Amino acid sequence: MKTHLLTNITIAMKNMYGTFPEEDKSKYHRFGIESVIYEVNKAFTPNLVITDGFIGGEGSGPLSSSPVNSKTIIATNDVVAADAIACRIIGFDPFDVAHVKMGHDKGLGKADVEFTLADLSVSHPKDGNWMRPEPLVTLFYETLCEAVLLVPSMQFFFDLAADFVLYDLATLQIFRSLTPLTLNVLNDVLGTLFRAGYRGLRWSQEDIERFRERVLGQ
Repeated sequence: MKTHLLTNITIAMKNMYGTFPEEDKSKYHRFGIESVIYEVNKAFTPNLVITDGFIGGEGSGPLSSSPVNSKTIIATNDVVAADAIACRIIGFDPFDVAHVKMGHDKGLGKADVEFTLADLSVSHPKDGNWMRPEPLVTLFYETLCEAVLLVPSMQFFFDLAADFVLYDLATLQIFRSLTPLTLNVLNDVLGTLFRAGYRGLRWSQEDIERFRERVLGQ
């Protein structure tokens, strides 16, 4: 049970994204990662979900996250409900997380499952208030990723930058705290801008098709 820089959470539904056989899965971001997560769960819907939140991850995860000893296990046959409950434990409104809302709206499961933090058998001071990326900030990052990955040959540089900045640098002692700190500061700054009314424009399908025609020659 972890937060995620591009999808807000990486839990039961996104776990199915990990079943794709390719080692490098970042290419799927160009198709809209939230839709990809929904589609793989629609095609191969889990009939049992066990979410390990005994030690969760907060912050700008999944690579630059900090442990939360929440001592929580979620078990259900509803993959959407599992993520919705986890969202509330972390502090998200489930309907602010695109793939969870999509799963609910399209009948895959119930994001409005009855649950309150008082239902937890073991409480934690951080229940409902984990450090987490703001939904509008993750939308901004993911939209940027989608646009960048449409550029020819950009996949290699995207993977290199992501692996180097988010993983390799974070393993070095000097950057171990700097990388998550930088990501958290960016989250706070961008979140403040968006709450103040600034909106980065998400590309429509028409925008993407026009981009392909002019730049990719497709």
